[in-house]
Amino acid sequence: MTGQKPPRPSLNPRRKKPPAGEQSGSRAQEDRSPRGDSPYRERSRPERAKPFPNREKSPRRDSPPPSRARPYPAREDSPRRDSPPPTRSRPPVGDSPRRESAESLPPQEFTLDAGDTQTLFGQKACLAVFRHRPEAIVRVYHTAVARKVAAPLLSWAAAQHIPYRELPPEDMVRAAGSPHHEGLALAARPLRLAPLDGVTPEGVWLALDGVENPYNQGAILRTAAFFGLNGVIIGGARPGDKLNAAAWRSSEGGAEGLALYGEQVLSLRLAQWRKEGVFVAGLETGGKPLPGTPPGPLVLALGSEAQGLSTALRKTCSEVWGIAPLPSPEGGPAAVTSLNVSVAAAIAMAWARRG
Repeated sequence: MTGQKPPRPSLNPRRKKPPAGEQSGSRAQEDRSPRGDSPYRERSRPERAKPFPNREKSPRRDSPPPSRARPYPAREDSPRRDSPPPTRSRPPVGDSPRRESAESLPPQEFTLDAGDTQTLFGQKACLAVFRHRPEAIVRVYHTAVARKVAAPLLSWAAAQHIPYRELPPEDMVRAAGSPHHEGLALAARPLRLAPLDGVTPEGVWLALDGVENPYNQGAILRTAAFFGLNGVIIGGARPGDKLNAAAWRSSEGGAEGLALYGEQVLSLRLAQWRKEGVFVAGLETGGKPLPGTPPGPLVLALGSEAQGLSTALRKTCSEVWGIAPLPSPEGGPAAVTSLNVSVAAAIAMAWARRG
């Protein structure tokens, strides 16, 4: 027939084209039966074995999780997770000092103003405690810079099995509680005020009436130790009370070399001493000028800067003295007419001891 294209030859020579009447547009009627030893015959595949034949099916999400029991029993001596960790005691090491590391000390060891110990820092103050009351030292802290200065103290601490520890500068500030530690700090039992019962005053004494500022107290105690006073009475305090920690520190070791007493009612004690022949002199702004020669035995009484001497103590005094200001260089009145109580006490003590 003209106008018809010839049939396209099959690309697979082995494939037999079915008659035209049997073609229906589907390949489902093709003969797929094996033909002898043809390499293109279909082979049946064996059933694939499961990789884990004994494996159970995974549990459903809504089912409880399987129990995970240990295949072996737990040891009886092993601690439980909810039990506290076992304590590890450090074995004694001969005569070596207990130099403790940062991990061995609890954090509260850096805050030593608790219980019956107080923190004292500064080279002069710490070495003064070592000279006068070495039995009161509980612990010593120092930096590498102060190692040479504190060498006698550290040698004594090693011999007495007193813990001491070298700290870096940043930890030293935390241990001392102040950046002005000078590389040395210690924990020591505080100074306690002694009773005045049976004490007969001799020489020059100092009585503080209402001086509650600890820094003024410390400065006065430092000056009193410098001039060698026989004793200092702190009014309003009972015998056995601790000396204020800040006053102890600011005295720079002066409190360690003084006889400190506490008297709750200062006016009664000084009135009794006045009857026994002791000269009680109050020191206050506007009092009489200091005499040329100090009497003796002498008690210098000082009040607070705000209120001065109390009324009862002022009546008890034999006289009330004062330190008059000097005129200005231009000849006019002085710009300041009063002194700090610690400065006034220093002038009076210097006059009483050297006058």
